[in-house]
Amino acid sequence: MAEVTLVARFIAKPGKEAELKTLLSSVVATTNAEDGCKIYDLYESPGTGRFFFWELWESQEALNAHSVSAHIKKMREHVGDLIAEPVELSPLKAVKG
Repeated sequence: MAEVTLVARFIAKPGKEAELKTLLSSVVATTNAEDGCKIYDLYESPGTGRFFFWELWESQEALNAHSVSAHIKKMREHVGDLIAEPVELSPLKAVKG
């Protein structure tokens, strides 16, 4: 099975940066404990209200299971009130050269 690398971008509504950071941070430890998760790290672009998950999964199946996990469903219930635009999911492919 092929590994899957993904970056997910979240942009906070003005004044909601701290709340969004807290919400996103709340799923990191649980997600890292999921079967098939190799890397699930949260990054912030300081002063911009932009947050990024850097994800590496053993397979598409592991990522699919993560997408329907209870903690991610719960996060999705609340994130819409905190973000200025839809979440951007960017699957990545390594460039060899």
